[in-house]
Amino acid sequence: KFVHCRLYHFHVEDFRDVIDQIWKLPKLSHLYWDVTFKYERHFSMATYLSTSLQYLTIRNYNGCSYDFSRLFEKTPRLRKFSISSDSDEDDDLPISREFLPAPQSLSVTRLILLSIRSLPLMTSLFKLLPSITRLKVEIYSITLDGHQWKEMIVNYLPQLKNFQFKIDLDLCRSIDDSTNEDKVDQYLSTYRTSFWIEHHQ
Repeated sequence: KFVHCRLYHFHVEDFRDVIDQIWKLPKLSHLYWDVTFKYERHFSMATYLSTSLQYLTIRNYNGCSYDFSRLFEKTPRLRKFSISSDSDEDDDLPISREFLPAPQSLSVTRLILLSIRSLPLMTSLFKLLPSITRLKVEIYSITLDGHQWKEMIVNYLPQLKNFQFKIDLDLCRSIDDSTNEDKVDQYLSTYRTSFWIEHHQ
């Protein structure tokens, strides 16, 4: 049973083999991934399929959102996925490439997103994981009101039952001299709709 593991003198280019060896562990069900190479974060996608992994946490992810489809293909039994990423890069894909949920990703029902600053990254995960029933989100530098959240839930998360979120709001001075209290009230008013009060209370 792996509880804590430290690997020294590894190079990034050699690390895919380590990932593959972990993915091939036949009884591995839980994996918490937090790896740094010379103060740089790194996660290399596995090339082998894990037949046992059900709970995966990735800390400080710095890859692109289109890597997720490959990740879920290699973890067909995954039930809960947690990820934190403080990258604020816009990794928009060409319009011709669309995120479509693969059969392997339909097993994921719980999603936790922490310290998220990239809207494309978050949206791509929603598109890939339509079976999510429980969602916890912590976002920064992303402004989404109740109307925008409603649109995302209706379009991408039709089975969502439990939704917890924490948002960092920017209350800088506005051109119409609105007070912070006014801004907060305007924001909260977007959640005072039948969608939130009656259907998703």
